[in-house]
Amino acid sequence: MLLDQESGARNLALRRLLTQVVADARQLLLVEMRSVEAAARQFGLDFIRLLTEDYFFVCKRAFLETEAMQRVIEIIRSKDFQAAVAALPGYIPSDTGAVSGVKSFLEKMHGEY
Repeated sequence: MLLDQESGARNLALRRLLTQVVADARQLLLVEMRSVEAAARQFGLDFIRLLTEDYFFVCKRAFLETEAMQRVIEIIRSKDFQAAVAALPGYIPSDTGAVSGVKSFLEKMHGEY
């Protein structure tokens, strides 16, 4: 019984945390997405892009299927969110919100080399 209560408490805490993240998703993600290019522009420095980086959110499939995570995916797939990201210097939204398994992702990456 104690284990069930602890598990329930952890699940409730996780749901509360995710609810807060979803509520603040646009601001949270956009505030943290500050590129080196943006910093260079802010200080009037020249910037030459040498490479690009991809950012991934990795989670277990069960978490992916939760209501809170589905809301996050909905937000990052939205045209408004993608336009806001595209407006940030140094960011190009590409496949934003795409979901794939580890195997297919690795196969895709392996094919690029």
